[in-house]
Amino acid sequence: MHNQTKNKMLAILSVTLGLLIVSVPMSAHHGTNISYDHNRPITFKATVTEFRYTNPHCQIYFDVKDDKGDVEHWSGELTSPYNLTRGGWPMSRSVKELPPGTPITITVFFKMRICSMSLIVALVLTFSSSTIAQRGQRAGTARANAASSALPFDPHDLSGVWNRSAGDRGMSARPGQNVPPMTPEGQEKFNASRPGYGPRAVPPATGNDIVGDCNPQGLPRILFFPRPFEFIQTNGRLLQFFQWHRVLREIWTDGRELPKDPKDLDYLPRWYGYSAGKWEGDTFVVNSFDFDERTWLDQYGYPHSNAMRLQERYRRVDHDTLELKITVDDPKTYTKPWVSETKMFKLEPKYELLEEICAPVDEVDEFNKRVRNPAGGVSNK
Repeated sequence: MHNQTKNKMLAILSVTLGLLIVSVPMSAHHGTNISYDHNRPITFKATVTEFRYTNPHCQIYFDVKDDKGDVEHWSGELTSPYNLTRGGWPMSRSVKELPPGTPITITVFFKMRICSMSLIVALVLTFSSSTIAQRGQRAGTARANAASSALPFDPHDLSGVWNRSAGDRGMSARPGQNVPPMTPEGQEKFNASRPGYGPRAVPPATGNDIVGDCNPQGLPRILFFPRPFEFIQTNGRLLQFFQWHRVLREIWTDGRELPKDPKDLDYLPRWYGYSAGKWEGDTFVVNSFDFDERTWLDQYGYPHSNAMRLQERYRRVDHDTLELKITVDDPKTYTKPWVSETKMFKLEPKYELLEEICAPVDEVDEFNKRVRNPAGGVSNK
């Protein structure tokens, strides 16, 4: 952020370069979107001064002239490099298309709480000529995917990179649906959670989601996050390697059963639990326990206790499709087991996992202080 002149923090709805017409939507992993009034957009011209392609949010800096013709320095936050790359905007393109001096058109949303502005919601990045080519490419890709799905496969081979293709970012199809009754203890913990998503969402600066400070998401929440993971099958173990935070999870396949009591492990509770898996027909069943109860089941603030036992049931439907159902059994929190909606994943055979780390030096020291907290009406001390 520039400190020598008046700064504005903003939520960009779109950045338009010439005939750019295709948007790349943003879904921040801590839900800052809730902090803005989407009914009050304004649009104006600006000039790029710098574009930073950094994790977990890209940043854009630009100059704006006020009514008197004086220049003000503005700054804004975009979605992640991963999402921009998937939308056809890799780092090389940002260097080429957004050098200092590039004229852009900005649409912003006012903050809900105070009159300054913050956070980028979407970025319009694709030239019209590129759009035509991409539409043709998508049709061709659909035909290729159909042919690939029909290829022969080993239902007991889960190896490869998988990306979620269907299902909500929570246990159920939408928050509040098919949630088992809670125990008094569970209800108390649920009432105390203040998520940045869903019908109970609050501005993240005033919430208590530990993920907003780059803490681990835990299970099953990381399975719902829209990032790929890779299954690596080895002798005696199935490794689940998540792109987000570079999490490496071990699922033991050497025939062991989970101990009856987590205390038998004689170790601290784990962010991602202790897991053992086995085949039941063509379904790979993973049982896990010994979870750190500071995580939530999903982004909507549903809690669990240290008594939670988790079961995942993976089934390879065809060459390119993986199906997952999750059951949460936590008698301290819910009066009966909670079975998730079915989550679907697609194989991405040519994709290589990126390094995508939520580093506190970038997220907490930069984004939270510069964008998230002011957007939520919280001053930095």
